[in-house]
Amino acid sequence: MTVVVHNPKNEQSMEDMYVVLSQEPDGTEGIAAKITNFGTFPLVFGHESNLEAIRPFLKEIAEEEGKDLIIAKYRRTEILERITVVN
Repeated sequence: MTVVVHNPKNEQSMEDMYVVLSQEPDGTEGIAAKITNFGTFPLVFGHESNLEAIRPFLKEIAEEEGKDLIIAKYRRTEILERITVVN
């Protein structure tokens, strides 16, 4: 069974990845996620415009969880594997 959650047309090449990290008081970090009735959504974005759209909600999420949030930008891509569609 295949479940497609979101399959948009690609807008442009992705050079950066924006990730919202939650930080524990001891300095450890993890990828922040928003849990909803529809599932868990990691806060990872391929384009800055998507991040800007949720920026107003990040303070609410931080206060709800009682943890600092960090917005990080990752630049270097290392392709680990390419899965090719065979027709």
